[in-house]
Amino acid sequence: MSDTHPLRENSFGQSEPPAGEVFTAISCGDLHTCALRPDGTPVCWGKGFPDTP
Repeated sequence: MSDTHPLRENSFGQSEPPAGEVFTAISCGDLHTCALRPDGTPVCWGKGFPDTP
């Protein structure tokens, strides 16, 4: 049986943060995730961000 629960979706890498990063805050959307680095700069990953479909 396939697990297709929407909260376990990772088609666009939204559940996989960039390697080696440290974050002070994080916010998750349906198809992307954004976070703040300790210096206050934001970083996002998932659908619609660099290196994603």
